[in-house]
Amino acid sequence: MSSTVTLPIWLLAIVAALALWSVLDRLLIPSARWLLRRRINRAIDELNTRLKLRIQPLKLAKRQALIDHLVFDPDVLRAIEDDAAQNGVPREIAQARARRYAREIVPSFSHYAYFGVGTRIARFVSTYLYRVRLGYLDEKALQAVDPDALLRQFDRPSIDG
Repeated sequence: MSSTVTLPIWLLAIVAALALWSVLDRLLIPSARWLLRRRINRAIDELNTRLKLRIQPLKLAKRQALIDHLVFDPDVLRAIEDDAAQNGVPREIAQARARRYAREIVPSFSHYAYFGVGTRIARFVSTYLYRVRLGYLDEKALQAVDPDALLRQFDRPSIDG
């Protein structure tokens, strides 16, 4: 019972790499995401107060979170219960069907990725093409601007009819 077991170095390296991967996947990456998300939320709160902006949580949410939010909405849950009772199927099957419909409804387009990449590209292009300097900032005039002015601009009926 006290004999030694020898392992090839390549097998030990694979086991060590898998152990490191599991530590990263289960411990370090979620905690780093949590820290990053906390910093991002603080920056958004500061932007919302300083610039009178309202960044909607929908634009920052991941697709799976939006699907879960939709599936577990009280009205949708009531509709799932009604559908299960009407068709005589278990509630889990009706909920799986609702989840499938929610996956069809919620776009796979990521606002977060789109605006993150778009902002970086716009910053690079503008600093490459122009030398931007801000010499004067009229805070009172900026506070007087309606935060929903841009949204209302797109809600106006067009001149063409």
